[in-house]
Amino acid sequence: MAGFPVRLPMVDINTVGAGGGSIAWFDRDGLLKVGPLSAGAVPGPACYGRGGTEPTVTDANAVLGRLSVRGLLDGAMTLDVDASREAIRPLAEQMGFTVEKTAQGILGIVTANMMRAIRAISVERGHDPRDCTLMPFGGAGPLHANAVARALGIREVLVPFSPGILCAQGLVVADLKEDFVRSHRVALTPESLSSLQASLDDLVEEAHLWFDHEQVDPAQRRLQISLDMRYIGQNFELRVPLDIDESSPKLPGSEALHAAFFRAHEANYGFHNPDDAVEAVNLRMTARGELPSLPTPQAPENASQRPEPVERRPVWFEADEADSTPIYRRVDLAPGCRIEGPAVIDQFDATTLVYPGDVARVDESLSLILELAQ
Repeated sequence: MAGFPVRLPMVDINTVGAGGGSIAWFDRDGLLKVGPLSAGAVPGPACYGRGGTEPTVTDANAVLGRLSVRGLLDGAMTLDVDASREAIRPLAEQMGFTVEKTAQGILGIVTANMMRAIRAISVERGHDPRDCTLMPFGGAGPLHANAVARALGIREVLVPFSPGILCAQGLVVADLKEDFVRSHRVALTPESLSSLQASLDDLVEEAHLWFDHEQVDPAQRRLQISLDMRYIGQNFELRVPLDIDESSPKLPGSEALHAAFFRAHEANYGFHNPDDAVEAVNLRMTARGELPSLPTPQAPENASQRPEPVERRPVWFEADEADSTPIYRRVDLAPGCRIEGPAVIDQFDATTLVYPGDVARVDESLSLILELAQ
């Protein structure tokens, strides 16, 4: 974290200050920046009407017509678009742009910030994001997903049925999970395997005590085992997953362990040396108690494959002028529905943009699939 290695089990998350409350401001070099300072929820963006006066990402989206004039939460929280315009106007006057052009610039900076964060966990780790589907979540994720995907060369975006509560849903259905680690530094030789196996047996016993405490049914218990290994003299080790029988966890032979390490070293560094000595550093075990999945959401009764827009309004996408854009309600979209952009799809907890030339379709799980134009 922050450039320092933290050798503890944790979720690998790369964060970026690009939320709806992120404030646009001029740095000392005269360049426009967005974040990490935030207006938060109180006073929040200027359009919230809670005393905020700083120009934020949400204000930029409001000015560009991307958020419903009725406001958020299905109209329960109205937005003051005029306040957003007044908040952004000083920036526009300083740069000599229109308010709308300045709002587009704010969102362009936010897109670049998010793109760099995704590149750090994909391109810089040897993964090509163009081979992936981007899945946005949170209330504002689908507002920016299209632009971020375009910047990365991604051609498909998957918006889940309820993006605003996706994290909460995940917390409810996520498997129970606990990590166990036992430091055991020893050269990998046939003679050292017995001591390593003893450490593994201790971890298995700890894991099953935890399962018992969490009242996990024996049929739902899963164990994943890995070994931190490195060449003797290296400063950093590689975590190498081991394919082991969960019912009776036994380490493979030293030759198999060496071969697994060589494959991991080749994949990470592009080479390996079979003649150098290898040592184990840590044994790791992840105990997982499986929980049942959420049922597939069912389409609302009145959903249709040919829904009618509830209104039209001018929306700025990437052009210098606004497009007259149809606005749809997510609850009106049935599986098999297909909408050609430009369009805005509103729902209680999020807003999804469909850019001109793109296509949005609804799959059987009610996920919204955006197919970006080439």
